[in-house]
Amino acid sequence: MKEVKNSGMNENIEILIQKYKDSEKRLGENHPQTLHSLKELACAYHRCGDYKRESEAWEGLFNRYRELFGKDDLQTLHVLHNLALAYENCGNYIKALRLIQNVYDIRRTLLGETHPDTLASLNNLAMAYGKNGDPQKEAALLERVWLIFRQSLGEENPKTLTALNNLACAYGKCGDDRKALMLQEKLCALFERIFDETNPEMQIAWSNLAS
Repeated sequence: MKEVKNSGMNENIEILIQKYKDSEKRLGENHPQTLHSLKELACAYHRCGDYKRESEAWEGLFNRYRELFGKDDLQTLHVLHNLALAYENCGNYIKALRLIQNVYDIRRTLLGETHPDTLASLNNLAMAYGKNGDPQKEAALLERVWLIFRQSLGEENPKTLTALNNLACAYGKCGDDRKALMLQEKLCALFERIFDETNPEMQIAWSNLAS
């Protein structure tokens, strides 16, 4: 069954490649339909786990978007973000970190520090530092994410709770067990105010605290 599935996925990619080539020949490489076809191809490579070709597709798309719309355009930044994630999947964490930093800096300038897209980029940047072996920097950035969410959304908002959990885990990776424990206790106390004790989220929180 696995071979049949892989065969089907490969056939689908061949169709998308042909669709992209036909659109490029008929409409030109910068036509919206051609760009959309290249985006579809990049996503298909991702689903297949072919991250090298995925990164090549996103890189080609990024170069075209940058030429058409400029490097600070939000569409261009979205493509650059996907390119960075593709590099991460390829194991090229240093290059991914540089791109994610670029996306974050531009989004913070254009959208402000508290915009959801800016915060998503800051969270991704923190994770990228962790993958590059810098858990201290990861924890520092995740603390900023948590503080901004707490101030703008309240400490019981699901996004704030997720950010707090990520921060506790980051301190655990830093070897700061005291601070990790303190944050997990805070998270459990918040969960007790929000959820019934039989809620799966509550059970996970208690399990993390016990660990």
